[in-house]
Amino acid sequence: MENLTNEALEAPRDFENFSALNCIDLSSPDILNSVSLLKQACLDSGFFYVINHGISQEFMDEVFYQSKSFFDLPVSEKMKVLRNKKHRGYTPLFNQSLDPGNQIHGDYKEGFVIGIEVPENDPDIEKPLYGPNVWPPSDVLPGWRETMEKYHREALSTLHRVLGNGQERYSIAYFVEPNHDCLVECLPTCQSQENPPKFPPIKCETYMLQRYKDTHAALESYAK
Repeated sequence: MENLTNEALEAPRDFENFSALNCIDLSSPDILNSVSLLKQACLDSGFFYVINHGISQEFMDEVFYQSKSFFDLPVSEKMKVLRNKKHRGYTPLFNQSLDPGNQIHGDYKEGFVIGIEVPENDPDIEKPLYGPNVWPPSDVLPGWRETMEKYHREALSTLHRVLGNGQERYSIAYFVEPNHDCLVECLPTCQSQENPPKFPPIKCETYMLQRYKDTHAALESYAK
């Protein structure tokens, strides 16, 4: 994991000028406004909400239910699918540290890492972080794997969905096989003493954990 520098941690943040997170409606006929909101979010906070994305609330409830079912298992059962050298599987409490230089112990979190499914006979199998996923046994959590794989397919479909209805076409950029554990921070070439980073470095999974505190995110902070 990449360490944070003291300069990055101590850099002043311009939180006063930070706006609420934009909410992008994929069903809106005002495509130019959606694109403008997306651009602003990418230039500002780097995060945004998406509504009317095509994934049903019933299925999202099932995903949360299945996720909770795994983390409710005894630790001994979860440790049977401990994260392997390919970075797939269960991550226990305190196993990771976002900022090891300034922490006396690991992070107060546990997780389960699922990545792009790469079979053992794939030419890319020797690459770091490439490999088959680790799944809880079906007799312990029936339907767990199927639910998570379906969620991945539906989320991928949303990312590839064209934001247009016969008009000028816009597509959401998508990077195939990204590093899901990548630390998101301001590039050195985009900052200076006069223009410091607006926000501290953060991992995508850490941000999502913060947003989904108490199982579901509080949505009252988005901009309409």
